[in-house]
Amino acid sequence: IDGVEAATQPVVYDPGNIRFGSGGEDSLTDGVTGRISGEGEGHSWMNGTWSGIEGTDLTITVDLKNLKNIRSLSMGFLDEWPSGIRYPEYVKFSTSVNGRDFTEYATLPLNENCIDTPARMKTVTTAESPMEARYIRVFIKNGGSMPLNSPAGGNPSWFFFDELTIDAEN
Repeated sequence: IDGVEAATQPVVYDPGNIRFGSGGEDSLTDGVTGRISGEGEGHSWMNGTWSGIEGTDLTITVDLKNLKNIRSLSMGFLDEWPSGIRYPEYVKFSTSVNGRDFTEYATLPLNENCIDTPARMKTVTTAESPMEARYIRVFIKNGGSMPLNSPAGGNPSWFFFDELTIDAEN
């Protein structure tokens, strides 16, 4: 989180049945960006830099503790076809000054055709659009079941995510 101490930001996940990266619940804002595993390292989703959830949507709320001038938001996602992991359908960022009333900041489509490729990652970033907020909410729409021609064909898909970047100033 630029302009904010990342590791101190309370993060709430709904639902809470997430497989967290090595940073646990704080891994979303710990400053360690999800990465693709190198040769001989195994599956990317197992390298400790990603958190994931299977078969459901996810809402994440971050409390910045005081009002900040938000310039842009971004978040990274993993696609690993052989492991049943695909990009979510879309990501919706919302902001609030009070934690109750949220205003949509941006909705970014992400779902691409699920194809048989090595692991890949994608970061979505909002256009710069200054907004004052204390709370950031991220809604992630699951991409649905894996295509029948995939190794996990017909099963609910996982999506793996990491590093919510909040470009803000005090």
